[in-house]
Amino acid sequence: MRATRCKSTWFSVSNSPEKKKSGREWVDSVNQLKVLSQFGFVVFANVAVCGFIGYWLDRWTFHNRILFIISLFFGILSGLVNGIRELLKEVRLLEEAEKKKKERQKNDSA
Repeated sequence: MRATRCKSTWFSVSNSPEKKKSGREWVDSVNQLKVLSQFGFVVFANVAVCGFIGYWLDRWTFHNRILFIISLFFGILSGLVNGIRELLKEVRLLEEAEKKKKERQKNDSA
């Protein structure tokens, strides 16, 4: 495989035909995309809900945006905490699935 440079972009040129992805590789790619989009949605939803609540409370009370800023901070914090929890849960599930797969392979070979 050789790399050529064309207008500040690197392209990889291969002489062999590209290997098509198997069904399992597609499923793994979709699962990775699902986890990434789920993390983004969880963070965004927490920030949006807390920001809306802070905006509403601020309009209803002091009109100095302090409640909006505080609730936005808590929204970011809770969004990141919940997003990381979701990521850790997915990692745990993937590790368990990999462990079961290895056990099945070990039992099949024995």
